[in-house]
Amino acid sequence: MGAPAEKFKLPSRMGNLVRYTANGPWTWQYFDRRRGKNVCTPTNEVNRSKAEQWVYQQAAIRDSSRFRYQGLKVPFSTLVDEYVKARSQGIRCKTLRPSSIRHIHTAVGAFKKFVGPVYDGLLADAIDAELLQRFVDTEGGRITTEVANARLDVLKQILEFGVKRKCLLRNPASTVERVYVADVDEDDDEGLLGWPCPTPEEVRLILAHSKPVLTPTGAIADNGSEIGRRVYRGINKNDYTDLYAAICLTGMRRNEARFLTWADVDLAGKVILIRPGRKNGIWWQPKNRSSIRRIAIVPELEVILNRLRETNKRNLWVFETKRGTQLHESNPTERLGEICKEPGFEKRYVLHSLRKYWASTVAQQGMDAMMMIKMFGHSDFELIMSTYFAQNDDDRMVAEASKIDYGLGLPKTA
Repeated sequence: MGAPAEKFKLPSRMGNLVRYTANGPWTWQYFDRRRGKNVCTPTNEVNRSKAEQWVYQQAAIRDSSRFRYQGLKVPFSTLVDEYVKARSQGIRCKTLRPSSIRHIHTAVGAFKKFVGPVYDGLLADAIDAELLQRFVDTEGGRITTEVANARLDVLKQILEFGVKRKCLLRNPASTVERVYVADVDEDDDEGLLGWPCPTPEEVRLILAHSKPVLTPTGAIADNGSEIGRRVYRGINKNDYTDLYAAICLTGMRRNEARFLTWADVDLAGKVILIRPGRKNGIWWQPKNRSSIRRIAIVPELEVILNRLRETNKRNLWVFETKRGTQLHESNPTERLGEICKEPGFEKRYVLHSLRKYWASTVAQQGMDAMMMIKMFGHSDFELIMSTYFAQNDDDRMVAEASKIDYGLGLPKTA
């Protein structure tokens, strides 16, 4: 390539702008310290001032120079391109797999569609928490909440990249609330219309029948035993006794117990932490913000946890299957349905019934209302009182009502 027709020196060792024809586009010519050689990058701008502004943006984003242009306005699309380039080539960061790069493009594409035609002119510092909150809420209603939150994480990483490159003063995504996954548990909070609450006697029967039982099938076993081959009775061979007891002692929801790891159990402080995060490689979050809480470990539960800590196969999940894997989402509930058939209960109980049992028990025995709210994971005091308070307190309710003198002179006995 011949000598340039025009050359413009940029300040602070940023290189030069050159073009090889009188009306051609400008090219940024600079020394790349990482590669150790001179590099020419097309700006695709015929106007020199626009080309110079483009160079300032690139220098700031790449952090390849000490030069900082005061009042720099970086388009969000430019920030995205440089972020993808950095993560693709591993420039001062971890290199991502091609599949992860595709996820970035998908998330940015969804954000571009949400913003609309103004996306091309959208500046990075014009993105605020309100815009991001509307985006993630809209995505949460359109697709699954997990995917919506994953797309928010991508935008958060891009904006954090801009903060590190000093293009942004702060990351607006840090204050954006994630879309919470609605717990598909039998979390029916409709009081009388919801799932029934078992009595203490019924709970004791449930725990007594929770262990899997081997029963003979009549078929001859492979080892030649005359007793016959034995199989587990019920839905499967997993023992849910400890899970059911823990829910009765803490009021945890089903998925809160399923996703409980040993990192969430503080045996020294005697508390369980219900909190969002990555649990053994799976991202999980509670039902709502009020569900992020601490639960006391009572002495009965402490005995169970200490035993599980000793007997767990892989020490990944607190309540695990016989193989050491995470409990299935529906098996504990289906197994509870099988268990309730054996004693012949008139009512059908589910895991949420055991949660109601905790609330009813602590309310009857005088636990402080604010402490109950804190441990239960509900923010609505009226809902707790109307739905969970004294679910099994009919006898006391009748006794208290019978003390009243209604002044009618009617006989009190038949």
